[in-house]
Formats: sequence, structure tokens, C-alpha cells
Amino acid sequence: MAKNEWVDGGRYYVDSEGKMARDIWVDGGRYYVGYDGVRQPKPAAGNPYSAALKTAKDYNSFSHMSKKALYDQLTWHGFSSSAVQYAIDHLNADYKANALIQARKYTNLSKTKIYERLTSPWIGQFTKEEANYAIQKLNLPSEGSHVRNKWVGKYYFKSDGKMAKNEWVDGGRYYVGSDGEMARGKWVDGGRYYVGYDGVRQTKPADGNPYNAALIKARSYNSFSHMSKKALYDQLTWHGFSSSAVQYAIDHLNADYKANALIRAREYRKNTNLSKTKIYERLTSPWIGQFTKEEANYAIQKLGDK
Repeated sequence: MAKNEWVDGGRYYVDSEGKMARDIWVDGGRYYVGYDGVRQPKPAAGNPYSAALKTAKDYNSFSHMSKKALYDQLTWHGFSSSAVQYAIDHLNADYKANALIQARKYTNLSKTKIYERLTSPWIGQFTKEEANYAIQKLNLPSEGSHVRNKWVGKYYFKSDGKMAKNEWVDGGRYYVGSDGEMARGKWVDGGRYYVGYDGVRQTKPADGNPYNAALIKARSYNSFSHMSKKALYDQLTWHGFSSSAVQYAIDHLNADYKANALIRAREYRKNTNLSKTKIYERLTSPWIGQFTKEEANYAIQKLGDK
């Protein structure tokens, strides 16, 4: 099993556990792979330093982390230590204020328990000074109170104290999925509404309605990743589009999947020493290419033309 290296013709990167990396900087922070795992020629966030700072700002505005937790999170995203330190140095975060925000999420606990969570090396990772500041500003009765109508981390507890699932919460601004977590950057509620990366419901997302958005996303993948119809369907579904929106995108894309198969085959030929038999197996694999036998045969027949 491959680990910590580029695989499949140099298109994908697998980490130390052998898992495909997604939406992360890899290979020492030198390259970026998208949500589909494919290496990007020029990621939208720019260089790893500006990308690290942008990611840090996103986390600071939403998750209100400690400096240590933020450092660990950016490192997990694959940024180099120098890029992470650059982001930390230029973020200008108020970690005392962050500790107070986190403390207010634990108001069902005693002050002692809240302090323990804030300073825990596995949870809050705040300094003792930051935690003490939060406790002093909290004004919480020592016996605590029940969590109702408020967020606890990524989860929302309703008026009856139960965690919300598959519904709009907090005044209808946010949507939580089947696991109770806040949805971000995807279509939700049966594909009828879109929530931004901050989780807030959009009145009119930039991509328009979910059908147009699915088609735009499909065109993007088709122009860069040259996917099979099945792989494209799975990818759009993963993005949260409804089955009808995905099918609309597939029907209106007018993709040449035989040509896509040939492009992928030529990439295998260029970047590996695989035989035509092995290339065919990859093209038709239900876990890799997902092309039909007809599309794969076309690619193999045309492979020697150029």
C-alpha cells in the first residue's frame, strides 16, 4: 500500500495512513489537492502562506480556537510549519476572547469543568491565563444550567434540550445534517437551499439555483479532471446536490466520455509504465476510473495514435 507519495499517474497523493488526501496541501506544503483528490495546477487560495492565513481566518471567525489548536489544525491541513507560523503571526487573533466564546458553549457545566475543558490538551488547548479570563467574564452560577436553544461546538440543542438533526435551527439561519453537525458550503434540505462556508443560508447563492450550480460544477470537473459519467455523478452527489440536480447537470453537460477516457489513458501512459491491460483495468475500476467497457476500449484502441 502506498504511503506519503503521489500515485495513479501523479494525480493523487496518499498520506501516512495510505488514505487519499482531499482539500489539503501535501508533499511538504508544495502542492494542493482539491475535494476530488486531484492535484491542482494553481489553487484558488494562491500560495501556501496566503492560503494558510485565509484558512486561519476562517477557523478564527467560526471555531474560535486557541493558538495551539489552530496551529494543529493548520498543520493537519498540510501546511508547512513556516506557512502555519506565518498565518499565526498575521492573524491578530484575540485568544482570550476566543476562550470566552468557547466557555459560553459549556454553560451546562460548572466553572471548574469549563476550566478543565478550556485548558485540556485534547480539547480547548487554551493557556491558563486565557481560561481564567474566560471564567472571570462568564458570570455563570456554579451549579450550571441546561443547554437549550444554543450551539455547543458544531451542534445545536433545541428548546427541549435535544440535539437538532436534519433541520433548520437558530432562527432558520443554519442547517444541521443527519449527524447533527452544521452544514457548510453545500446544498441542503433536499437540494432546495444553499448554505455558505460560514453555514448561513444564502438568499441567492452566486451559482444561482441548484440545477445551474450543479451544471457549473460539472463543467469545472469535466474541463479539468476528465471524469467518467459515474465518477462525475458521485462527485456531484458528494457536494450535496439532489439527484434531480445532478441528473440535470449530467444531461446538459454534453461531455464526451470516450474522449475523457482517452485523456486519462494517455496520462497513465505518460506518467507510468503500465501495460494497456493495466490501463484498461484502471479505467473500468469501480474505485478509480469508473468508465464503461465501451469507453475504455475506445481509449485503448486510440492510445497508440499519439
